[in-house]
Amino acid sequence: MPMKICYPALEDEEWKFTTGSDPKNTPWSYHNGGSWPTLLWQLTVACIKMNRLEIAERAVEVSERRIARDKWPEYYDTKRERLIGEQSRLFQTWSIAGFLVAKLLLETV
Repeated sequence: MPMKICYPALEDEEWKFTTGSDPKNTPWSYHNGGSWPTLLWQLTVACIKMNRLEIAERAVEVSERRIARDKWPEYYDTKRERLIGEQSRLFQTWSIAGFLVAKLLLETV
């Protein structure tokens, strides 16, 4: 999935201090390194501005293969975004919108 909220994830004492040991923000999950599909459109805009369309095209391609099959989750967990987030809600409008806007932006370039 396109972008992580925090990268790299906070770990060990830094994680405990910053998040108060909040279990949903464990390393590589939720706000602590989780990947959020809604950020795909912002990534696409940045790629267009920097003339790096191949990055946005690849991110949309990866999303296109997975996100609908995964039922439009709120976020993904793990370093490689392999798991739908443990606390993730499905059929999220912001995930769908981020994907659609990214596709439209690439079609208009």
